Amino acid sequence: ETFHQAFIDVIKEGIEQKQITIICLMSRKGVFMNNSVSGPSQSYKVRVGLATGNVIMFIAHMYGKVERAIKELVQNAIDAEAGKMQIKLDLQELTLATFDNGIGASQDEMRVRVSKIGKRLKEMGKSGEKGLGNLAPVGIAHKYSLITHPARRGINEGFFRVVMDRELVEDKEDVDFDFQPLAPGFKFSEPGWTTSVSVKKIEPAALREIIKIDKPAEFICDEIISEYREKILATGIKITLKIIDIKGKITEKLVVPPEFLGRKETLKIETKKGPVTFEMYLISRKQKNPSVLVDYQGRWSFPLKNVDLLWNEISDVFGSGYIQGKIKLDFCTVQEDRSGFIVDDELEIFIDAVLEFTS
Repeated sequence: ETFHQAFIDVIKEGIEQKQITIICLMSRKGVFMNNSVSGPSQSYKVRVGLATGNVIMFIAHMYGKVERAIKELVQNAIDAEAGKMQIKLDLQELTLATFDNGIGASQDEMRVRVSKIGKRLKEMGKSGEKGLGNLAPVGIAHKYSLITHPARRGINEGFFRVVMDRELVEDKEDVDFDFQPLAPGFKFSEPGWTTSVSVKKIEPAALREIIKIDKPAEFICDEIISEYREKILATGIKITLKIIDIKGKITEKLVVPPEFLGRKETLKIETKKGPVTFEMYLISRKQKNPSVLVDYQGRWSFPLKNVDLLWNEISDVFGSGYIQGKIKLDFCTVQEDRSGFIVDDELEIFIDAVLEFTS
């Protein structure tokens, strides 16, 4: 069993290579051999042949759940600088389709991606750990299709389709993806899309978990947000999700990341100048840069740590990384640059309220 697991680990580490070499060390002592068994006493090599089709399927199966494939496609849309994305999942027809308005890709670029599956093509810091990108859904379905074109200045190239059928890939030594230039003037039914990825005949195993969930749309939204919340907020990409569940019910949702993650807790402390409301979010996983803001009259906000007279006393709580949120109030006097409060009696009242909250 130990050797078997080691062998699997070697395969995983070396899957990016066309060939894997296994070095077997044979010894006349120990559990592998004894003096009554003859055999080589020197190390030797055994070359293992790998069918390209199976390598593709092995990598693709790393995204073997439909929600993982969707997340990879979201990452790809973000990488492509898309401003909007649409996701359609039909649990009755076993189909998935995504559309985005990113920069797309040329046929040459897609040929490079296909020819180097398993090697890193993306820049550091981006997802797509095996360079699979838009090909991630290959692992969850039998029929795969990508339609795109380069939506960039200086490149005048029409839409084309890349097609793959799993039955024509598995166990094959050499694998070809079918590139099909589309008719001049081709456009998607909804204007503005530059790239579409679709799959048919999704495998039941890829849907095993999601079909048991009462609200699959909310589940996928949460999966996307948990993985890409910061990137969605930073890029402003608008992601819409449409799901038809196994009973035919249609649910449409806009993927909107909350400003803060965690379990929400609200506490209002009354002062003689008005209420101070603590809208805090408790986080189970420590954040490197937790955000705790002072929200003044719903018009301006600044980091709580800007209140120098207070921060040293409360940094162990609000700077711990396990709490973030907003402190709302309507009194105090804001500095000209709106980066904090002017020191006065009202600020002292605010400080007392914060100290009461932390006590």
